[in-house]
Amino acid sequence: MKSYSSREIIRTITRDGWYHVETVGDHHHFKHPSKSNPPNERYPYKNC
Repeated sequence: MKSYSSREIIRTITRDGWYHVETVGDHHHFKHPSKSNPPNERYPYKNC
């Protein structure tokens, strides 16, 4: 299983329509206009 950096994960979810709404500590919170269960991505993180 390939490991992804947090930068790659954030790039992937923003291409899917998610947008950044806030940062708490080192966790970035995202929202999507039509999807629920938002991803919370830790950044910077090398091996997710």
